[in-house]
Amino acid sequence: MSRMSTAKDTDLLEEIILQKSESLEQLYRRYAQTIYAFAYRRSSDAAIAHETVNDTFLQLWQGKASFAGQSTVKTWLLGIAKHKMLDILRARGKVWSREQELTEEEEQHTPSQEASGYALLLARQQGQHLQACMDQLSSAQTACVHLHFVEGLTLAEIAQVLNIPANTAATRVHHARRKLRECMECAFGKGQVL
Repeated sequence: MSRMSTAKDTDLLEEIILQKSESLEQLYRRYAQTIYAFAYRRSSDAAIAHETVNDTFLQLWQGKASFAGQSTVKTWLLGIAKHKMLDILRARGKVWSREQELTEEEEQHTPSQEASGYALLLARQQGQHLQACMDQLSSAQTACVHLHFVEGLTLAEIAQVLNIPANTAATRVHHARRKLRECMECAFGKGQVL
């Protein structure tokens, strides 16, 4: 295993300040997909998500962002990405829309090939219904749910990324989970969701 693959994020940041491009490349490999998913989930636009990733790492490379160590590097990068994405949206005269369609990959995703036809059909229906339920959440709840359940951030980290109090992040996740559960149970009944 190379030194770069085991380097801590904070060590890579220090090396980026010294303009070591291989350190930027390593950090990019670790977090570009996370930043892309975050931006895409909020904008529903692949071009905006790509531009957000590029702008985030460009700001890092140009030394226009400084890490204070008050969070993880991942959380800090997502905070930068959030501001970059909002700048891009403003520059394009767009506002964020909650109406998000499934990507082709998500539509074609199915559980294990060994599952029965009924289980596959049920899982696909549940996935489609879950997306419809997600669309009913507020944009603030959607962002918190994505960061918590997809990106694995803690409530404190979500608060830092979104620049909100930790209690607000906890409340949004709590209410979003309740709404999602109620929405799914409405369609499939209690205890019927895989």
